[in-house]
Amino acid sequence: ICNGKKLVGENERIDMYRVAIVEDEKECQSVLVEFLNRYEKEKDVHIIPRIFNDGIDILDDYSADYDIIFLDIRMKHKDGMKTAQEIRELDGDVVIIFITSLAQYAIEGYKVNASDFILKPVKYQQLELSLDKAISSIKKWKMEKQILVVDGSTKRKISTEDIFYVEVINHDLQFHTKSGV
Repeated sequence: ICNGKKLVGENERIDMYRVAIVEDEKECQSVLVEFLNRYEKEKDVHIIPRIFNDGIDILDDYSADYDIIFLDIRMKHKDGMKTAQEIRELDGDVVIIFITSLAQYAIEGYKVNASDFILKPVKYQQLELSLDKAISSIKKWKMEKQILVVDGSTKRKISTEDIFYVEVINHDLQFHTKSGV
């Protein structure tokens, strides 16, 4: 894998995307995975899905290596809005697409920079449009040079353009960036 692309042959590449599905309804999980498989075949991309049953589950050991997160708003333990707020503190680049039966939450989603909303029951055409939009924006920011750094027990993406300098202290690297150390 090189720069988010899986090298297949000498001149052939397949775009690869890591997708988290945070959804407590098993039926909706299955539909999303089925639609992701269909999208993968139709668009000649490689999607690596991972399913989480609740917001707590994805936040438990969040790693900033997801490209897209499909996030249900109403879940048993931690709702999607609170989950999205905590994810945004760790990862400003991941594309969040809310999946909900409650259209009134769409406005709140702008507070966490949600890319899109899909109303339940999910239709393939809705998912396809959302994924097309998400992948288009992902391709843009993947062109920007970024590095993945370990910050305590989490991982964060940092744009190389935001780095002022790197300091070595006791064999640890400290990145001094526009947003802090």
